Amino acid sequence: MGRLIPGAWAAPPARASVRPGVSISQRTAQHFRYFVSVQGWILSGDPARWQASVGATFERFLLQQAGDCGGIGQLGAMLLALSVAIASPAVAAAPAEIQAYAVANLKPMIDRSTCTDADRSGWPSRTVKRCVYTVKDTASTDARTYTTVAWLADPTTGRAAEWAWSACGKAQPNRPNPCAKAVIDQMRRIASAAHFPVAGLYYEDLIGKDGRYEAYFFRDGVTTRLAGFEWLNGSRWPAPGQDGVALAEQAAAAEIMSMKTGMARPVAITPSAYQAATGDKAVPKDVSSDAGARSWADQVRAATIRALSGPQVGAQNDLVTAWACSALQNEVSPYACFHRRPAAP
Repeated sequence: MGRLIPGAWAAPPARASVRPGVSISQRTAQHFRYFVSVQGWILSGDPARWQASVGATFERFLLQQAGDCGGIGQLGAMLLALSVAIASPAVAAAPAEIQAYAVANLKPMIDRSTCTDADRSGWPSRTVKRCVYTVKDTASTDARTYTTVAWLADPTTGRAAEWAWSACGKAQPNRPNPCAKAVIDQMRRIASAAHFPVAGLYYEDLIGKDGRYEAYFFRDGVTTRLAGFEWLNGSRWPAPGQDGVALAEQAAAAEIMSMKTGMARPVAITPSAYQAATGDKAVPKDVSSDAGARSWADQVRAATIRALSGPQVGAQNDLVTAWACSALQNEVSPYACFHRRPAAP
């Protein structure tokens, strides 16, 4: 039934209009058209969003019409139940091939045996881990060893596979397996084992690829410049003899000043690409200022908390889906891709 209703609905009408003197059969037809319109809007969007923002409207509407038109309230309730059923299809888990691909390719950069539970402002309890870890330069000369601390909110490998599978149900529904593997490859390139750095120092050999690591500070999944530590990113910091853990703890409390590109883990989605896919006008266009950078950090954090919450099967990460819709398909706009209903299992 859902396939017969177009998916491009802007929003449900506020309320069906019934003029005095109109027959019950005409009223019934008007109310039927109202619910069909709402059903089409549901099919084109997110059932969770409908439950949060439209459920109360439905309830008021049904109560009003039950009093106005007698049996119309019952008809509305039947159609409402049908809409909910259609908007909540069975969710297929990522197949074994994709789960195995994630296990084989998402290898953690940081030894998680060094990690302990750590509460952090803005994050649900027991979501974040505090990890003390050590990296060593591989250069033959002037090699250093760095010990520092990072706060991570990582998915399980199984959940990361579900993110990839959910994203490809929209981005490439006709070839989801190759698409999901491409998403997992992106997570591996950008974030090792889909690491999500809440805060802390991370070391990468990006400048010169010479076997000498540079330090980069993250906040809510994005490389950031911090007040009092503006010079940090790209530096060989801390210097020998300095306490890297203590310095990282200090930096973790510093205010965000700006971001260079705003590319967010685990797939390096930019604010502009995320805005184009989601249509969210609250996404900042400029992250070079403190206000824009902090706003984007808030957006990324909220999306990640949603992605880590709820059942693992069918889990979706809006950041991952937006990236897949922007980078892995060109059949429709990223917005249409992000908002279309995934293929039924």
